[in-house]
Amino acid sequence: MDMPLMVNPGDLARLMTMHLALSADGRIISHGATLGKVFQGQPLVGEDAFSAIRFRRPGGIQTMADLLQKRGQRLQLHPAGCPMDVLRGLAVPLANGGLLLNLSFGINVIEGT
Repeated sequence: MDMPLMVNPGDLARLMTMHLALSADGRIISHGATLGKVFQGQPLVGEDAFSAIRFRRPGGIQTMADLLQKRGQRLQLHPAGCPMDVLRGLAVPLANGGLLLNLSFGINVIEGT
């Protein structure tokens, strides 16, 4: 049986330090502390996700509807203005119509490129 799972945003930030939670209209509603550092401490909560980040793969993601169609697929993205900071992850739907992105650093961080 699928039952909605409710997690406090503060607890989610501690549990998933690289997460990004989006509302149904594409606004950032929560993010992990490490991800906040990737964005150099700029305020993210309340921002339009599609202004703050750019999706590399799969191509064509520019709106929440585009991202919803790609849920469950591997994603590559980067902060707007920082194309070298590649993040990878997956997006899963939330009960509120939004999405939860579980992100990690790409292999290029390990290789130092």
